[in-house]
Amino acid sequence: MKLRNEQILNVFSGLNALGNEKFSAKLAWKISTSRGALTPFVESVEKSLMELRMQHAIKDDEGNIVPAVGENGLPLEGTLQIAKEHIQTVNKEIMDLLNVEVEVVNVTLSIDDFPETFEVSPNVLQALQPILA
Repeated sequence: MKLRNEQILNVFSGLNALGNEKFSAKLAWKISTSRGALTPFVESVEKSLMELRMQHAIKDDEGNIVPAVGENGLPLEGTLQIAKEHIQTVNKEIMDLLNVEVEVVNVTLSIDDFPETFEVSPNVLQALQPILA
């Protein structure tokens, strides 16, 4: 099955949302193996996204990344600033990366696998839609 990187990230998020729910062993196994099959793709995309941001991050005179600044004027820990002249380029590169299609295997669930009484949010179902049969 072919999925875009954006779909992979969404499906992975949906699968993680189901991760602590109680299911039959068969469905729990399908969820677990689907997450496992997607993990290398998710890690690769996340690494590429971070590298892309780091490449365009503003750096100080010593080469350290300059964090974004909050409304209070203090640095926001774990953030970085992108130079205004690079924002459009970064956004395009992010969209290009998210639109790449890759072949994934062992990532299929059926809506019939879920108990009829199972309550799930529409957002989780939407995230899982690309792999629901």
